[in-house]
Amino acid sequence: GYHSGPLVFPRLGLPLHAMPTSCGLQRETGESYDWSGMARGNAEFAVFQWTVSGRGLLTWEGRDHDLTPGLAMVVRIPHAHRYRVHPGFSHWEFLYVCLSGRDVIEAVRTIHGLAGPVIQIGEASDALWAALGIYENSLAGRAWSPFKASALAYRVAMGCLDRVASGRVAVHGKPTTQAAIEYCRE
Repeated sequence: GYHSGPLVFPRLGLPLHAMPTSCGLQRETGESYDWSGMARGNAEFAVFQWTVSGRGLLTWEGRDHDLTPGLAMVVRIPHAHRYRVHPGFSHWEFLYVCLSGRDVIEAVRTIHGLAGPVIQIGEASDALWAALGIYENSLAGRAWSPFKASALAYRVAMGCLDRVASGRVAVHGKPTTQAAIEYCRE
C-alpha cells in the first residue's frame, strides 16, 4: 500500500546534521500533483524521490528532465524548480524521503555541481536501501533512535554523492585509481 507522513524525533540537545523529516511511497495521477520548489516555505531541506513506475517531469533551471523508473530526483528547497506527473502519462509512482541538516544540504549542492538534479539509482544502491529503511521504520510505526534515523539520512545523501562522484575524487591532484596504482607500485 501507499503511505506518507512526517517523522518526529525527540529533541536531544545534540547537533545531528542529517535527519529525515518525512517519507512515503506514493502514486500520483493527473495535474493536481504539482510542486514548486519556491512555494514550500523558507526552511532549507532536500527531497530524494526515486521513480518506481510511470513518469514524472522536473523543470530545473529552464530544462525539463524526464523522471523514469530507476531515476532519482535530488533537489533542495527552496530553489526555483517544479516537479509533477508528466503530462500525457497516467501516473507517477515514487518513493520519497525529505532530509534536513547541514551535511545533507552540502552533499546535495555537490551533487548538483557534479551531475545536476537527476541521477540513475539502481535497485542495489546504498542510497535506495537507506531510503527504504527510513520508509519501513516509518511504516512500521517503530520508536527508533534519532541517531539511527540520522545515520540512514546520511547514507541516502552519501549514497547519491558516491553515485555521481565515484572516479572523480582526486588524491594529490590525481584520480583516485591512478593514485592507488602508483602507491602500490611504490
